[in-house]
Amino acid sequence: MRPPVRRRRALWRELADALAWQIDIGRLPVGERLPSTRTLASEFSISRNTVALAYDELASRGYIRLRVGDGAYVCRVEERTTAPLVERARRTCFAPDSTALVLIR
Repeated sequence: MRPPVRRRRALWRELADALAWQIDIGRLPVGERLPSTRTLASEFSISRNTVALAYDELASRGYIRLRVGDGAYVCRVEERTTAPLVERARRTCFAPDSTALVLIR
C-alpha cells in the first residue's frame, strides 16, 4: 500500500485557482452560472465544503458573485480585485518588543 500523497496546498485553493484560470482565459465567460457546490463536488468526488471554500475564495477575489438560493456567476473583469482578500488585507509590522502584529487596512 502506498503512503498518502501530500499536497503542498489545500485542495480548495487548487480548485479556486483552476476555476480562476478558466475564467481568465475566457472558458467561463462573464455571466456564466457555475455548477452548484453539490454538482461540482460529485463530479470531482470531493467534499461540498471544499467546493464552497473555493467559491468563497473566488468571491473574495471578485471572480464570481454568490447569490443565495440562485448560484454563483462569473463577474466582469472591472469588478475583480488583484489579489485574494487575505493577501490584500494583511500587513505585518513589528511592535517595539519584536512581536509581529497583523494589521487590516
